[in-house]
Amino acid sequence: RDAGTVDLSGNVTLFHDTGLSFQTDAATVDLKNDWARGDQPVEGQNADGQLASEGFEVKDSGKTIVFTGRAYLKLFPKNAEGGGS
Repeated sequence: RDAGTVDLSGNVTLFHDTGLSFQTDAATVDLKNDWARGDQPVEGQNADGQLASEGFEVKDSGKTIVFTGRAYLKLFPKNAEGGGS
């Protein structure tokens, strides 16, 4: 606790202000330096799509999220307003 880091394990869910949420089995969060990382598989989603990777890093107070290792991203198409079918 004095070091300002928290090690989380077992069904960890992280949320971002943009609506992104992702799940992993383990993460380390540094509260003093505003970063988080994990080297366990990650799965996440928001309204724009889904992702999966082998790990992650959250940097710059959450402004940058890097998904590490092999990664998969699926983007959902946006519905066109007023367009015909």
